[in-house]
Amino acid sequence: MPELKLLADAVSSSRFLTEKKSAELLKKLEQLTSVYEAKQIQRQVFIADSVKAINERIYMNVDAIHRAIAERKKISFKYFDYDLNEKKCYRKGIRTCSPYALTWDDERYYLVAHYEKYDSISNFRVDRMESVEVLDEPAQKYPEGFNLSAYLNSTFSMFSGEAEEVKLRFDKSLINAVIDRFGKIVSIAPDGDEHFTVRVQIKTEHPEPFFGWLFQFGTMVEIVEPCELKEKYKQHLKAILAVME
Repeated sequence: MPELKLLADAVSSSRFLTEKKSAELLKKLEQLTSVYEAKQIQRQVFIADSVKAINERIYMNVDAIHRAIAERKKISFKYFDYDLNEKKCYRKGIRTCSPYALTWDDERYYLVAHYEKYDSISNFRVDRMESVEVLDEPAQKYPEGFNLSAYLNSTFSMFSGEAEEVKLRFDKSLINAVIDRFGKIVSIAPDGDEHFTVRVQIKTEHPEPFFGWLFQFGTMVEIVEPCELKEKYKQHLKAILAVME
């Protein structure tokens, strides 16, 4: 029973699974035990402001990819991003690749594959793939000397306290990153032709992890308010520069 509870907790809290798929899996787990114990599995793990996956086709994608890997076949699929209206925006053309592995990183499922267009190893978010088809074409073999573990290790991507509202201004090219971090429930407001702003609740008592997330975007993001937090970020950046001198 403890093992089933652990699985139920993992299913409930997983970002990779949609709410619908999580509920379906929990029902299946309940069937593995007694009626009395099933009621205990029905408990939901509470994850504050949990951001769940949106794409209901994830299961089908994973199944097709696993089959292609096992049969050493190529796959084709459509790939999409989100626009400022949080609508799917499909990239041009159908992608064809040789799937090597599925990997889990930062609560997301990724496909590691040889991408024919660039003749190189590429990563694809499984929840951003649609119309995945297994082709009747042999997959390209692993590149000579390719080590999946080494590749994944070289690929880089909770403090308590009171939360406060923070207004951020982003370059429009960062819409995917913002939705990934805060989910589609975040309110996005266009700011001119090239930027947008969001208001989010951030725990700023220990702001260093938040600053680290901002830093990766360089000059494409700024803290608009509160002014106190903006000043703290300036001092944080100055301290980093001082260390580098």
